[in-house]
Amino acid sequence: MGLSTINRTGGPLLLVCAFLAGFAAWIGSALTPWCSVVDTALVGWNVSSIHTRTHKLCHVACLESANCSSANYWWQSKVCELNILSHLSVSESHMVKASGSIYTFTQMTGCNLASVLSRHGNDHEALRFGSTKDSEWRLVFKGVAGTGAKLYDMWTSESWDPSVEISGSCRDNDLHRAWRNGQLHVRQVKLSLHNSTGVAVKLVFNGTGSDIKNWFNKPHLIESPWADLTTALFEGGYGQIFSLEGGTGLERRFHINIYYQICESDAGWLVVTDSQSQAGPCEWEKPSPAHPNPKILYSTTSSTVKWHNLLSDDGTVGRADSMTIHIDIE
Repeated sequence: MGLSTINRTGGPLLLVCAFLAGFAAWIGSALTPWCSVVDTALVGWNVSSIHTRTHKLCHVACLESANCSSANYWWQSKVCELNILSHLSVSESHMVKASGSIYTFTQMTGCNLASVLSRHGNDHEALRFGSTKDSEWRLVFKGVAGTGAKLYDMWTSESWDPSVEISGSCRDNDLHRAWRNGQLHVRQVKLSLHNSTGVAVKLVFNGTGSDIKNWFNKPHLIESPWADLTTALFEGGYGQIFSLEGGTGLERRFHINIYYQICESDAGWLVVTDSQSQAGPCEWEKPSPAHPNPKILYSTTSSTVKWHNLLSDDGTVGRADSMTIHIDIE
């Protein structure tokens, strides 16, 4: 097996480079090159996780996924994390030392193949993987904070503006259209918030009979990190909001809120501030040069948080870098 290096502005990383038999056809003889970095992981861009028996099968899963550019394979637990981006398009802070993880990427750019690469013959276990892959969450949407593009509009609009993909947002329009038109049997929906350390928040909803909007409500909630959300009542009281649309006219989207009174007292668990206006009622939701909207804000505690605490930076209000929506379908 040949050795090579991957060059970033930091020091070189040890690579294990090989050729992987093409998985597209049983009789195909074309070989696809791949490189891997030992004891390294890409964090903050994971879109789904599956179990595979080997590192090679994890790489095949990434090649098969239209939304995968790299993967982290944890060889002890055999968990394969599929990433929407690779080290070539993210900051160095997203590449971390991680004992037990093998980072693999599909692009050869940035991988110095000066040495002779070893060849693996037609591995039928790898080629059969397309028919034996474990079930997994399917990424439908990713929205990135701070780009000026409204996450609610990106999610709910029938049309899609490809220009937003420059900043990292994306949407699987085939899945979105099928779900929107009632052609999918969605079992569960997962909404995740991501920051530089990985998944910061995960909410899981019952998706049975849902459409692209009504899955996001309290009766459908199955799992959340906030203990008091389980017992919270949403009976139509002022400030009690659990909906994608959020409060009227404020463009507070994906909003889970329990109390409105004055700006210093508004409290909840999750909100996306889509408005680009400086005329909003509260300072915490207004865009700024340092933190343009949309902002994806959430409680970092196990309970509600006052949104005004964002201004004091006391750590109780978190800022997510992105939001993803996955579905589990029959």
